[in-house]
Amino acid sequence: MDNPSIALPCPRNEHPLYWREYRVATPSIEKFWEVVLDCLKKRIPGAMIYAKPRFGKTHAIQYIRLLLEKTYPNLPTYHIQASYKTGTSEGAFFSHLMAAVHVPIIGNMPNITKRMRLKAKILEHVRQSGGNWAVFFCDEAQRYSKHEYEWLRDLHDELNHHNVRLFVFLVGQPQLLTQKMRFRDSGDEQIVMRFMVDELQFRGILTAEDMATCLCGYDATVYPEGSGWSFTRYYYPRAFDAGYRLANDAAVLWQAFKKIHDDHGLPGKIEIPMDYFSRAIEYLLLEAGLEDQEQLPIGPQQMAEAVMASRYVEAFHAYSGGVSGNQGWRL
Repeated sequence: MDNPSIALPCPRNEHPLYWREYRVATPSIEKFWEVVLDCLKKRIPGAMIYAKPRFGKTHAIQYIRLLLEKTYPNLPTYHIQASYKTGTSEGAFFSHLMAAVHVPIIGNMPNITKRMRLKAKILEHVRQSGGNWAVFFCDEAQRYSKHEYEWLRDLHDELNHHNVRLFVFLVGQPQLLTQKMRFRDSGDEQIVMRFMVDELQFRGILTAEDMATCLCGYDATVYPEGSGWSFTRYYYPRAFDAGYRLANDAAVLWQAFKKIHDDHGLPGKIEIPMDYFSRAIEYLLLEAGLEDQEQLPIGPQQMAEAVMASRYVEAFHAYSGGVSGNQGWRL
């Protein structure tokens, strides 16, 4: 709840958590980051990262790009969202890449012109960076056809002729593994060896320790930058100043998820997608209506309410084909 006696560093409606526009680190993001760094250092041209829906892959791409910006200033990186389509078109494929690289499409451009302008813009960005690298993060990459992978390979090779290395990270659903095996069986090593050499399964939250790592992000992420106001402090300043940290309640939140998982008969070992974990935390910070005091009244009941508010149960039923309490929910 708001405390009028404490001056906050920004209005509530300007805080990134209010708009759900923020990023925190997770154990899977840290492993993703290690894969990216290893590829860059060893000049491995590509890797694939896969997970089930709602596990935070797109969030991870955004976070990794921020880390790259800090680690390799001026390195050109691009987030390319593969789109669903019923057919394969070279023009549509390169138009999509052009949009991600911010190349204007003027009139009815021939495919060869699109390819040339795309390559020219990437080379321009690379020259401005002072290096010879560029990075593609291809989101929902399981949607790519063999033709699209070949066009991507062509772009990779054409840039290489200009002494520019293009690193491609394919991020998508587990169907990526099926694609890799199909290409390997059909003799399409040119695709596998460029973009699918390394692979990483992107996981959800598997343990209370994983949960504590994620909660530390809310305790440590500061907004506005340099203000000293972490997300936890912003919403519960009295409790924070008295020593409270969300990470201290990782075991309680984990048990709440586990109990609800078991009580609703959800099959398999518990693995919490980031989407539903973050919704639970947003409920605690934005909607629970807890009174900000030195001893913050968060207990098992409040944690259970947060888990149910995240729609974890409904989402699990929808994904597994069960009967959901909200028939409109889709993953």
